[in-house]
Amino acid sequence: MSKWKVSEMDSKSNSYIRPKVQPITAGSKAGLQLKRLGMSDTGIRQLSSGQPVNNKNDQAIIARIISEALG
Repeated sequence: MSKWKVSEMDSKSNSYIRPKVQPITAGSKAGLQLKRLGMSDTGIRQLSSGQPVNNKNDQAIIARIISEALG
């Protein structure tokens, strides 16, 4: 399985295989980078669990990350 693809088909079960990813926590590498950018622990927790991020400052940080990634 390629580590760059989001998901691949499993030929036996005819379903998608999701790669195992490390969750984002305040102590993980990604979480520490988000903390360095100024994101709150609550925002990191909400982002990693798929919940809406409520804090306006955290939303601005996420928007800036996406803008730079697309830009």
